[in-house]
Amino acid sequence: MDYISEEQWAVLRSTVNGIIAAVNDGLQALVQIPGAGVVRKYIQNSYRNDPWRLFLEVVLVLILLNYLFRRRFRPKDKSVKLTRKVHPTAPTLRLRQRTAMLTRTFVAGKCPCLPWL
Repeated sequence: MDYISEEQWAVLRSTVNGIIAAVNDGLQALVQIPGAGVVRKYIQNSYRNDPWRLFLEVVLVLILLNYLFRRRFRPKDKSVKLTRKVHPTAPTLRLRQRTAMLTRTFVAGKCPCLPWL
């Protein structure tokens, strides 16, 4: 019982032949790139029995290409508005905390306990 007619086989054959020709043309173009032979030998020798390594490196190359060619984040409003308003970054100290801070002694210079500094 024929599932595919002769016309469908002919169309399928011509489509597959077109795909094979396109792949061959692409490979011929890649061979002309300087250093392509070295890359081809590296891939043939490295990945002969290790398909997971090939998968991992292809994923890493795709991530690298995505990182290199994606658009950088830029805010829509590029102007920065500067004001004289100052926002405190630390809470205000109570009187007891302030006097404790002011009465502490601070050592300026090298620490005497570490003579090698």
